[in-house]
Amino acid sequence: MASIEVNPPTGLMSEKVDIQITGLEKQQLVTLTATVQYSRNAQFQSHAHYIADSSGSVVCSRQEAVGGTFSGVEQMGLLWSVQPLPGQQVKRMIPKDVTKPLDVQLYVYDGHINTSSQQDRGTETRACCVVERRFMKDGARRIVVRQGRVRGVLFLPEGEGPFPGVVDMYGSGANFEHRSALLCSQGFAAFRLMYCNFDDLPKAETHLDSEYFTDAVEWFSSHPLVQPGGVGLIGTSTGGALALIMGTLTNKAIARMEAHGKTNYQLLTYPGAGHLLEPPYMPHCKIAYHPILDTTIDYGGETRAHCAAQEDLWPRMITFLRKCRPNSQL
Repeated sequence: MASIEVNPPTGLMSEKVDIQITGLEKQQLVTLTATVQYSRNAQFQSHAHYIADSSGSVVCSRQEAVGGTFSGVEQMGLLWSVQPLPGQQVKRMIPKDVTKPLDVQLYVYDGHINTSSQQDRGTETRACCVVERRFMKDGARRIVVRQGRVRGVLFLPEGEGPFPGVVDMYGSGANFEHRSALLCSQGFAAFRLMYCNFDDLPKAETHLDSEYFTDAVEWFSSHPLVQPGGVGLIGTSTGGALALIMGTLTNKAIARMEAHGKTNYQLLTYPGAGHLLEPPYMPHCKIAYHPILDTTIDYGGETRAHCAAQEDLWPRMITFLRKCRPNSQL
């Protein structure tokens, strides 16, 4: 009887899992699928075609997928290659509530099929299981911040602290919290700084006041649970541009760069990657609707190269944030 074994069955989105199918016939053709029911009207799915080995097993970390939404030996390919079903409006699989896990349903089918096609839909499953992908560790704290005019969400690890601090920002109108939650799981106090479309902030960033961002950094830097000695900045899209600007707004930041001879930086390039680099094993979003601009945008990138870039970037970013903070205790 076929079965799916996943180790660990519960873990952080940024961590790898081992997926193995046992109980198959020798050289049997099978399809392994992953399905995420994102909302009532939105589902993301991937599939991979495998050929069982001489023991009747498939081990994703060492056997190649011969077809599907990815190919080759890709231990996490089934997760990073999930894509929205054809025709659905939701194109980007970002958690709405980071305190809750994403459940990934795994299924095994006989033969090489595409379960998203009308012809193969309804095929009987041979085995199934659930993989729980989490964004917060047990004991982590999520705190909505309303400090003066500063708005955001603060994530604190379990423990007394103080912790190294990181300010995290996304693009216009995107109030995502998943990266901050995952940074918290690495031991950082992560402040998801909002600048529009949140609480009582304007819906769009029609006018950005530099003092708002310096106020946010000063408040966060002086927080009793944030280690002294400066905080890191991370940004995507408009948030990336803001992070660069914020890095030049304070005298402390300029003095620190001068003191280090402007050598505490790294420049990484990822050919084939798109605009929206996320934490590892999150799916590549190439095309999506932008609510603030009210238009559909092509964010670019080739899926395999983009997801490989995400996997490479995350540990480098974590190491950089730790190394470039001389007072960090991580």
